[in-house]
Amino acid sequence: MLLLDAHRRGVTHRGFVLIELVVVLVLLSIITAMVVPMYGGAMGNIQRRSTRNQLVGILLHIQERAVSETREYRFYFREDTGEYWVELESDTLSEDFEAVFEPVMEAYGRPAMLPMDYKFTDVGRLAQDDERDAYYIRCFPNGACNAVEFSVQDTAANKIAFSIELLGTLGQIRTETGE
Repeated sequence: MLLLDAHRRGVTHRGFVLIELVVVLVLLSIITAMVVPMYGGAMGNIQRRSTRNQLVGILLHIQERAVSETREYRFYFREDTGEYWVELESDTLSEDFEAVFEPVMEAYGRPAMLPMDYKFTDVGRLAQDDERDAYYIRCFPNGACNAVEFSVQDTAANKIAFSIELLGTLGQIRTETGE
């Protein structure tokens, strides 16, 4: 009743027409279609940088620990699963008088995994521990480490995400991003 009275007095109640709503929805869809790929690419870059920084940080940390504790540390990883962890030289020797390595009990020593769709590649020059079924990099008490290079591949994009090169003496590390 009130609506009829308002219409008679010349007051119009105006809403959106269906075509206006459809146009707005189409525009929002186009904007979303443009933004989502940029967001996905940015997230991929963030994940790549984060993974690279984490691995380099662990390698630098165990180099420092090897010097400060005057014992060898090893960075182990499995190429097929993307699992990695750190072990240190024990104070005891094996029956064969060889060094024994044991897991580091701190957070950086616990087994961790590369992000999904990432895997270790190009590991040809790395030493392999058959008992642990893993490759390893040695960090020595004098500050040096194995002079090796390995890569991490983004299997979803089918390209190298980044490479890490340990230069050996003085514990220098160089990284290269696979763009």
